[in-house]
Amino acid sequence: VSTVELERGGVSYTIDTIREFRRQMVGDLYFIMGADAFGTLTGWKEYEELLRLTNLIVVSRPGHALNAEGLPEAFRPRVRIWGSAHEPAQEHEPYIYLCSGIHNEISATAIRAALRRGETIAHLVPPDVAVYIEKYRLYRDAVTI
Repeated sequence: VSTVELERGGVSYTIDTIREFRRQMVGDLYFIMGADAFGTLTGWKEYEELLRLTNLIVVSRPGHALNAEGLPEAFRPRVRIWGSAHEPAQEHEPYIYLCSGIHNEISATAIRAALRRGETIAHLVPPDVAVYIEKYRLYRDAVTI
């Protein structure tokens, strides 16, 4: 668990967090997201830079296609099917892995929405995660990605 976003204060965008992790860590970064969030990626702040700084692992979500449609053409050659053999890229750029083997009905979007409505999330996350979210009053206000 990282407190980078809490310590930053104010509005926190994914790109800001990834940049901070890049400054703090050596090696490859992997950002895991659901196909539902991936479908909105081109609307995220500086999404092209995000795709240059970190590998993405995109997991299947009920009701959402797991594909690279909508992704700018320049990034499509970096798309890989998780678990399949592939040739290395000409340059060392992060990949976008599509992973269809994970089926989970829980989404970060649903968790944030439940919290904004004042509902319990005990059935959605492990107890320690629920305590952490409650302790720091996370996701109670408008949420940005």
